[in-house]
Amino acid sequence: MGKIAPYGFLIVFALLFIPVLNRAFFDFVYWLFGLSGVPSALASYGWDLFIFWR
Repeated sequence: MGKIAPYGFLIVFALLFIPVLNRAFFDFVYWLFGLSGVPSALASYGWDLFIFWR
């Protein structure tokens, strides 16, 4: 396990290119976000700031 640990982030990033895993991961992230009680408008505003060049 020690030899693969440095590549964990890259492996997760590569796995997110698989549509089924991507959907499951982000459904989980949005579910956690919903539990936090933060208004979804703030997430939209953050996204707009992130893609400022559009």
